[in-house]
Amino acid sequence: MYANAVLENLFGTIGAILWSIQLIPQLWKSYRRKNTAGLSSAMLGIWFFAGIWLGAYVLIENLSIPLLIQPQLFCFFAAVAYAQCLYYDQNRTATFATTVCVVCCSLAGGLEAGLIFAARHLESRGNRRLTTAIGTISAIFIVLGLLPQYYEIYQYRAVIGISLIFITIDLVGGVMSTLSLVFAKGSFDTLAALSYAAVVVLEIGILALVPVLNPRYHRRQEERKRKEDEALSRGTIETTVCDTPNSLEKLV
Repeated sequence: MYANAVLENLFGTIGAILWSIQLIPQLWKSYRRKNTAGLSSAMLGIWFFAGIWLGAYVLIENLSIPLLIQPQLFCFFAAVAYAQCLYYDQNRTATFATTVCVVCCSLAGGLEAGLIFAARHLESRGNRRLTTAIGTISAIFIVLGLLPQYYEIYQYRAVIGISLIFITIDLVGGVMSTLSLVFAKGSFDTLAALSYAAVVVLEIGILALVPVLNPRYHRRQEERKRKEDEALSRGTIETTVCDTPNSLEKLV
């Protein structure tokens, strides 16, 4: 559109860096809280799957080094975050969660290598259909991955568990990556632009729900705690569910 190699590389590199580290704040938040309630494990699983295809695509296309590294880190951090969900909220052992993470990463590496060899073999014969399919699949699943998080928000009627820093970094990364497409030479990559834009819109939606839903959620929790304290003071409480780091209120 407005070809400018310097701006294309600048925005593309910033976007790749942000998308490489985006999940680190989420890993830290889950570790600090010892809880992943409100964070969709399905989102992480879908993103892990998408990262395999994206990693294969960028290697097939032999893109710049930051873009080659980004999907690998994204995939790895998604696997670690999923393992945290297994450990903290599904009461799996640390050994089990770690094993799942290692096995998934190993299988991902094998699948990615297989996709690369298959696509390059077909490209050597002038057939780029598999390469296009790989890029399309990765773009679709990255967008679809955010939808389960909306269901999680619906369950709690609040945006909890998920790191807002992570969402913000991911959103800015999407904006930077979109800008890099604007200044890229050649035809405009509509598929990539739509994928990035969809991610940005969905994440703006999540951030917009915070001031709407969270105050109500905290008021409900305060009222719940007040009633429990009153029951305790009367000595009549029997079985309650407190708002502890391991027990948060779902409304559905």
